[in-house]
Amino acid sequence: MALILTDNQKVLLSVTPESAAHNAAAVENPKWISSDESVLALAVVDGNELAVVALTTGKLGNAQVTFTADARIGEGEVFLTAVQDITVIAGEAVSLTVNAGVPESK
Repeated sequence: MALILTDNQKVLLSVTPESAAHNAAAVENPKWISSDESVLALAVVDGNELAVVALTTGKLGNAQVTFTADARIGEGEVFLTAVQDITVIAGEAVSLTVNAGVPESK
């Protein structure tokens, strides 16, 4: 299910790696990716590579945020991936503009 944000919002996203027994687990080489940075930009939170702030850019549309990490510490690789779909919609109106057509004779 997609998370819905308005065009002037941001949201904290984080991951919690767990073992099969639901205990906290370590990962290596974490990486966050936005599928469309023109819609949604990502900023790592204070050096915590397991959390980012997803910031809307003002453009409407859809983006997927993907997190990948290596679950095998040391030699070898076992990559895990988590995905969050985000839809950016227009926020509520905050102003009005009157538009005039071209003047013409009556």
